[in-house]
Amino acid sequence: MRVKIYDVDVGKVKTSNADIAAATSINYKTMPVTCLPFPTGALGQRCTTKWRKEFKATAINFAASLDQPFASNGLLHEHVPTWWEYLFDFAMEDHWKWTPNTQDALPAVVEQSAKIITEWRSSIGKAAIAILSDIFEHHEMDKQQIIDWVKDIRGDAGEFRWLYANPDAPKGKKGAFQSDLVLGVFAGHLKQTSGAMLDHGVPVGGLALCTAAMERALELWANGEDPKKKDAEAKKHDETGKKRSQPIPSFGGDVWISCTAGYVALAHGLKEDEHWPKILSEAEARIPASAATTTSAESDVDVRATLSL
Repeated sequence: MRVKIYDVDVGKVKTSNADIAAATSINYKTMPVTCLPFPTGALGQRCTTKWRKEFKATAINFAASLDQPFASNGLLHEHVPTWWEYLFDFAMEDHWKWTPNTQDALPAVVEQSAKIITEWRSSIGKAAIAILSDIFEHHEMDKQQIIDWVKDIRGDAGEFRWLYANPDAPKGKKGAFQSDLVLGVFAGHLKQTSGAMLDHGVPVGGLALCTAAMERALELWANGEDPKKKDAEAKKHDETGKKRSQPIPSFGGDVWISCTAGYVALAHGLKEDEHWPKILSEAEARIPASAATTTSAESDVDVRATLSL
């Protein structure tokens, strides 16, 4: 079966998530899942289970199919009604009880969907850091050994050795996105999409996001210190009330959005009948059993987009 990639021009989106949320004074994104318009009793519990499994997986699957996964929240109002209708046999308005206006049901569901995707992106960033932590702990590396290991696997500037299954192979045969590090993060993503009820296409954005997360993790570990411990230390306050150090920057912002875009451009060079089946199968093999090129030299082209496959 031929798989299509759905490209969405975010610049053409006229109504944002924030515009919809403005229709009500309640910030549903900060509320628990119980704010969703489900019936009471056993049926409501079954709906909550379906939300946490199928709806969540479908939302993440959608975000991962986009060229701009960091911009997915602004597109949710167009897709959430379709997902709802597919998964539930009643209208959102039927069981809305938070406000007198039943039209507030859609903003609530959209905001809860945005929460799912935001948490998904955050989980990818944390997973990459944890994968490296497990490697260093397993091999009982000290600080200097970690520094040397990270330096070696990153390679020279622009080399990105950690991206490839065979970094020393000829151009075109290196196995981009097929390193153990990238596949490890990507496996975690695929686990989160298990149960998705709708297929939005190959997860170009998801693969790129996982790859950018690993690049960030390597950068954070470059000085040989555990980023999570540094982050915990940053949250402590001394007697004067001043933080002792800066916390880890969140996985987002212009730097990592741009980085992800570079990997998206590279991933578009992957062949659907050759590269994608191998990447998906190898990543799926890493999921625990208990869980279900361009050569442009223009300055505005991210270096990641020009790497070899």
